[in-house]
Amino acid sequence: MFKFRLDALLKSRKRREEEKQRELALAARDLQKAQEKIDTLVKERGQYNKKLTELRAGAKDVNILMLYDNFMTGREDDIFSDQKKLGEAHGRVAKKQAELLEYVKKRRSIELLREKWRQAYIDGEKRKERFVMDEIASQAWFREEI
Repeated sequence: MFKFRLDALLKSRKRREEEKQRELALAARDLQKAQEKIDTLVKERGQYNKKLTELRAGAKDVNILMLYDNFMTGREDDIFSDQKKLGEAHGRVAKKQAELLEYVKKRRSIELLREKWRQAYIDGEKRKERFVMDEIASQAWFREEI
């Protein structure tokens, strides 16, 4: 019966790989939320630009125009800030992907070693069985000769 001596190490590496997969999923979720927030802000900016254009055409009160203009400037700053956060989120996702890839490689190397050892064990068992079968055949032949 084949027993892999490094089974505990393999299980540990699998567990770490699963942790890295969860971390990557969380980072990807944060990236998606940041992208959705930027998309919403850009859509709102378009609506507010349209409203500001309408107000400029009617130009009744300069104070209201300045308020809208200041609001638009604030929205632009929000978008710029969120784009920075989006870039950081992209960096975190890339980092998590690299970490996950490293853990996959480590786990895979242990799995390959396990398969190599298992095949060596099977080959050894086949040799032993063949030796026993040869011994049985030679004993049967020897008995027939007597």
